[in-house]
Order: sequence, then structure tokens, then C-alpha cells
Amino acid sequence: MARVTAAARVGDPGLRALHAALDAATSRHAAAGFTAPAALSAGFSDGPRGDLLAGNAALEIGREVFRGRLNAADRARESAEVDAARAEVAAAERRLDLRVEVALARAAGAARSATRFERSDRWLGDAEASLRARFAVGEARYVDVLRVRTERLQASAERSRMLADLAAATESLAALVGDALGRDSLVVLVAAASVDAATVAWRDVLTDAPTEEEVIALFPSVRAAEADGGRARAMRGVTVAASRPQFAASVGVQRIGEANGGPTAGLLLGVSGTLPFTALTAQRRGLTAADAEIAAAQATLFSARAVARAQVRAAQARYAAARERLDTFDAALLLAADAEREAALSEYRGGNLTLVELLDFERALLRVEVERTRALIEAVESRGALYGIDTPDTGAGS
Repeated sequence: MARVTAAARVGDPGLRALHAALDAATSRHAAAGFTAPAALSAGFSDGPRGDLLAGNAALEIGREVFRGRLNAADRARESAEVDAARAEVAAAERRLDLRVEVALARAAGAARSATRFERSDRWLGDAEASLRARFAVGEARYVDVLRVRTERLQASAERSRMLADLAAATESLAALVGDALGRDSLVVLVAAASVDAATVAWRDVLTDAPTEEEVIALFPSVRAAEADGGRARAMRGVTVAASRPQFAASVGVQRIGEANGGPTAGLLLGVSGTLPFTALTAQRRGLTAADAEIAAAQATLFSARAVARAQVRAAQARYAAARERLDTFDAALLLAADAEREAALSEYRGGNLTLVELLDFERALLRVEVERTRALIEAVESRGALYGIDTPDTGAGS
């Protein structure tokens, strides 16, 4: 599970795109909050009868000053974008991990079921060989041979269906890992996850249900509403900062022409500032609009969380039921019953067990083992459904 998950985090194109978006947002945040470049200005005024030499000339350099609040507001705005991008990456990683769990469970379940049907076919083949030997000496009926052969055909058909499900589930898993894991390695990992020794280890995946808040935070609608709320609060900060007086200072030199008592030179110092009280109506309406944006985002978040909470509680109930159903299958008893199959075959060969009893025993054991595999897949799928992972029925392991 860890190897496939790590490969999926590297190979999934969607996750790589989200990481690129996070890098871009981080870069924009690093570039925000700096003062604009200085401005160079020059001016001329002519003297009498358009004589430029008799007039004045000035050269000034100026820039905005006291921009601390506005720069901080700009950084806060970009910080909200970084937070939203980071939340998207974290949620995508968690959801990808869960999709890997579901896909691997389906593939392993199909592989295990195919192996179990193959084992049943071999076991029935031994029974058929014994039955043919008894038929040859007149101790068995040919209809019994046909009955065993029919059972073998059914087991072979089910195995073929499981192999088809395995191929489909493996393709789904390969789509998640992309080019980060070779097909041969993926097949080996699926086979390792389907062996008898991994039966108990799969239970480690099915941990207790997470808290409501942990799951709700990963719902797309909730993340979008939280991101919109962060952006709205940041934009209100920009609006407040822009409503404060903004100042600019300049310094330069001027040439005073003959028409003004020159020629001589002098120093120029200047300062300018905005007058917010001249636009009080616009500022008040801007703040009102910003507050309305925040209120709308909060209302949307409240609604999204309420819908998500209802879905999570229903999914938690299904997950608990799936785990409870899985608990009814005792792995130790199943392994012991599988070992008793050989004893049952020996009893049949010795004449102490009828063919009907032998076949009923094999059918019951096979049905229980397949049901346990199905219960495991359903439990993993219901765990993914907790986080809103769509798990359409693919038939794997069913």
C-alpha cells in the first residue's frame, strides 16, 4: 500500500498540476508587498515670447511612502491564495491515497478470488480423478462424474470472470500511479496484496472512522467556501488599507531662468497625499460590499458544512456496518476450514463421505471465502466514501 501510494503521489498528473499551482501561488506571495518603483519626472516652462532658456526647468525623483498597511494587505491577499492552494494539495493527496486503497483492494480481491476458484478447480479435479477410478470398477455412477465436471466448469468460468475483473482493476490502479511505477512491479504488488498472509494485514487499513471535522474539511464544497472566505477577508483588508491616506515624496533640482531672476539652480522638495474624506461615500460602500462578501462566504461555508456533515454521518454508519460484517468472517477459521478440505477429500475416497456432501462442503467454503473478499472490498470502499470518493461498482471480487 505504501509503495503504490508513494508512486501515485509522484505519477498522478492532477496532483502534479495542483503542486504547480501551489508553487505559483507561493511565488506570487513572495513577490507581493513591495513598494512600487520610483518615478522620474521632468518639466519645462518658457520665458517671455517662448524663450525656453529664459524659463525654468526641473528634474524630480519621487515614490510612494508609508505603504506599510497597504503592503501588508497585499501580502495577506496572496497569503489567502497560498492557503487555498495548500489546502487543495493536502485534500488531493488524501483523496488520492484513498483511491489507491480502493483500487488496490479491488485488484487484490479479484486476484484472491481467481486464485481461490483455481484452487477449487484443482481440488475438484482430484475428486473427479478419484471418482473416475471408482467408476471404472463400477463403484460410481457416470452422472456423478458429470456432476463434478459441471462444478469444475462453473469454477473455471468464475475464475475467468475474476481474471477479467483483475485486469480492469489493475488498469484503474495503473492510471493512478502513471509512469511512476512499472506494470510488472504493479502486478507483483497486487499479487503480494492478495496472498493468504495479507488477509489479516488488510485489517490494518480499516482503522477507526475519522472524526467528522477531519472528513468535512476535505469536502470540495467546504474547501471552496473556506477559500472564498479567506479571499473575502483579505480583500476587505486591502479595501481598508486603500481608504487610508496615501503619501508620495519627491526630491529634485531646478534651473531658474533669466525671466525669474536667474540663471541659478535650486533644490526641489515635494510631498503629496490623498484625501480620503473626499470620497467617504465610495469608501463606506466599498467596506459594505467587502463585509457582504465575507457574510456570503460564511453562509456558504455553513451550508456546505451542514450538507457534508449529513453525508459523513451516513457514510460513517455504512462504514461501521461494513466493518461489522467483515468481523463476522474469522480468518483463522477460514484457513482451518481450507485445511480440512483435504481431509474431506480423503474421507470421500475412503467411502465415508458422499459426493453430495463433498460438493456441498466445497460450495459452502468457496461461498464464504468469496463473501469475505467481497466484504473486505466493501469495507474499503465505504471507508473511501467517508471522504466523498466515488466507488462505482466494477464487479471486482464480487
